[in-house]
Amino acid sequence: MLEISNIISHFRESVKSKHMKIRFDKVCILLLYIISLGSARSQEILKTITSSTQKTALVEGITKAPSQIYTIEEDKKQSAYTLYDTSMKKIVEVTAKHSFSKEEIKHKSFDGSNIIYEITKGDDKGYWSLGGGYLGTKETLDGDIKTTSSYYNGVLKKNSVDVTPLFFMNEDYYVAFGRKKGDENYKKTWEEFEIFIYRKSLKTGEGSYHKIKAPEDNAFRNKSHKLAYAGKDFFILVINKNRDGGKHIYVAAYYDYEGNLLKSFDMTIKKAPGSQSFGYFTLSSGSFHQILRMDQIWQRQATNYNAYQQPTQDARAAWYYDYNEDAFYLYASAVNKKADDGVLISKYTNEGEKLWEHYEIVEDSKFTIGKSINRFMAVVATPQFTGFRVYSIKGKHYNHFYLFDKETGAILKKEYVKEKEYKKANYFNSYSGMMGIYSDSFASYMKTFEKSKQKNHFDYGYFTDRGFMLGISSKKKSEILFLNFEY
Repeated sequence: MLEISNIISHFRESVKSKHMKIRFDKVCILLLYIISLGSARSQEILKTITSSTQKTALVEGITKAPSQIYTIEEDKKQSAYTLYDTSMKKIVEVTAKHSFSKEEIKHKSFDGSNIIYEITKGDDKGYWSLGGGYLGTKETLDGDIKTTSSYYNGVLKKNSVDVTPLFFMNEDYYVAFGRKKGDENYKKTWEEFEIFIYRKSLKTGEGSYHKIKAPEDNAFRNKSHKLAYAGKDFFILVINKNRDGGKHIYVAAYYDYEGNLLKSFDMTIKKAPGSQSFGYFTLSSGSFHQILRMDQIWQRQATNYNAYQQPTQDARAAWYYDYNEDAFYLYASAVNKKADDGVLISKYTNEGEKLWEHYEIVEDSKFTIGKSINRFMAVVATPQFTGFRVYSIKGKHYNHFYLFDKETGAILKKEYVKEKEYKKANYFNSYSGMMGIYSDSFASYMKTFEKSKQKNHFDYGYFTDRGFMLGISSKKKSEILFLNFEY
């Protein structure tokens, strides 16, 4: 198999020649032909993107739903934002009013068609949409929605009644979800509390309030609720309404952008038969919270150094939303005192019907509270399979991959990869590992890349409707090569 880095280096030098006035991305057509002579037919070079000058940095990212690539050419005067579909065809191309970096993007629509970035200096200080719409300052962006809740060290204050705020956007609106500011809004009984979305137009900057109807009484009271999806016409919130050691009940609530509840349904995951409880993993940003030592608090010497991480109920179970099917996956681990522990995953439709559930024993495993912050699970739904990985970064080594049939839940492949073998395989995230388990040709390609990784490095690897997309950038960040591996 031909070395991609060597081919790219050869053509890069050719492009720089004064006698060859051809753009580098056009050379990819010839590259595709050459590489196909020595590699699997499933591998395809989609595009090479280069910055307009050597002085501008080129960075890229991935949108959530659908999975697409966007690039930002960071210029000192004006930044260029481009969105590509999975065939690397341009679907959005905008030169912004200002210069901004990837780090200055504060919000992004799920499909990547619009963003909000922040200007921190000068006359235009504040938040702006991609099309040039001014949205306000940090103090006015969210209207009267309260941006904080009554938490201390990650724990909701005892006897307090509050709603965790959410902030997101689609291609047309910026949305702030929560309760309004003002003491008068906190003197009512819980039944009288009102929850709103503040919807702000990205074109005009005009905002309006819309009262939210809860899917059931007290649905948002001191509960863990998160955004699953925000599309053009509706958004989805998932509420963890019942959390204990052996059962989690989630509510999926669909809303339009006027606050109307379109539909809602329950989804339940229970501990596996014969198990004592769920285990502990880092499953989300809320899986652990920081606890300060009481002796340090009393001495008024509390610092982060004197803190430790305590798992929450969100360390026991979690959910994953599949945009392509409008379906949900619930997953957790199970602790067995007299046997090895295991993992559990189930699939639900967009009407709350459970399609399947699978429990798998993980050999020589114990998922107790000790070192649980170093254990992780990763779930992804592709057009061909549902991927599931159980792994650790410290302590006892776990690195188990499971590929499920999306329709039945039957295991298509499963594999334990030892730490040395995983590093040798050159996988750089859970998705690339799953693709390596699924596709022998992709696994072979990853091994050949090891020699060239000093000059180039992987930026992203993710699943699309066409296959597995791989982004490889040059060391100077002036050039990015995109490869696609078909399923």
